[in-house]
Amino acid sequence: MPNLNRDYLSFMKLRGSFASVGTAFERYIANPRYEWNESTGQWSNTTQYPVYNLKPERTESWEVGLTLRFLKNFNFDMTYYNTTTKNQTFNPQLGVSGYSALYIQTGAVRNQGIELALGYENTWKDFTWSSNYTFSTNQNKITTLADNAINPVTNEVISISTLNMGGLGSARFLLKEGGSMGDIYSNIDMKRDANGNVYVDQNGNVTTEKIENSDEWIKLGSVLPKANMAWRNNFSWKNFNAGFMISARLGGVVFSRTQAVLDEFGVSEATAAARDLGYVSVNGGDRVSPESWYSAIGGGDAVAQYYTYSATNVRLQEASIGYTFPRKMFNNVCDLTISLVGRNLWMIYSKAPFDPESVASTDNFYQGVDYFMMPSTRNFGCSVTLKF
Repeated sequence: MPNLNRDYLSFMKLRGSFASVGTAFERYIANPRYEWNESTGQWSNTTQYPVYNLKPERTESWEVGLTLRFLKNFNFDMTYYNTTTKNQTFNPQLGVSGYSALYIQTGAVRNQGIELALGYENTWKDFTWSSNYTFSTNQNKITTLADNAINPVTNEVISISTLNMGGLGSARFLLKEGGSMGDIYSNIDMKRDANGNVYVDQNGNVTTEKIENSDEWIKLGSVLPKANMAWRNNFSWKNFNAGFMISARLGGVVFSRTQAVLDEFGVSEATAAARDLGYVSVNGGDRVSPESWYSAIGGGDAVAQYYTYSATNVRLQEASIGYTFPRKMFNNVCDLTISLVGRNLWMIYSKAPFDPESVASTDNFYQGVDYFMMPSTRNFGCSVTLKF
């Protein structure tokens, strides 16, 4: 019989941890602040309500993991984590008389997920191959927003289950209990008839209408990915080395106002195709003129659901090739490795009209939004490494 420890399982480690950390609240929210009005050239007569008895945002987390090395050449690592963040500071937009903003501290958000890594490495004489695959998934859930919070002005108990965090045009980030921090909605839709079809008048024109009740806004999806993956391979033969990495994002949506504006001006590929055809087909057969259709759905106040795309993408994230000069060439003082490196080289799969991984802002509620951002670029470089 084979020796289990020697041939199959050479190392196993179980691990776990628990932590509780605090994050400071925003600066100056305990101070009255007046806003400057550019149009009137005067300070406003309302101020941000100063919040006292502030508490730091608190995050409690725990995780368990497993590390294995087996079959001589394989290694495996798995981690499950669970974090809960409380005492979040936000403006619930209560519209308190005499104040432009009022912050409260409440709410709880839970993040839980799994991180996996599988590696392999082997050597055949002068040739070595190492391969590593990583996978991660995270579930974000808002457990409470403002449950029995106290209005510091009136001392009334308030409970909020929905919060509009803004966005761009009709694409709005809406926080709901049971939802996620990345849920994005549209507050505009096409005017529809009693059967739910797009209403086309006798002249072949269409119009839009705003959805006033936020409970009826159209959910477009979440800008947060369902999972991320990466596969890295490195090869070496004698003094030559090469490698590449393919990365993938699975799930999530993005919104492009750039595409909407191009459609309104009729300079996009989609509008060119519609003009060549002579019409846009809606409701499975009704014909609408391209000008009427794209003037209605496009522009700065675009109907966001027509410009929401899957954020799933697969790309060649990195590739490199290099050569290591032996130490004896430098009197055994050092090794010299020179490599050519390229990053973000090839978008293998993507349905969005822009790079879904591009970020226009670090704001939590502006992720996945494109508004004439600079396109992502390929990068090429040379790496020189000295090892003494």
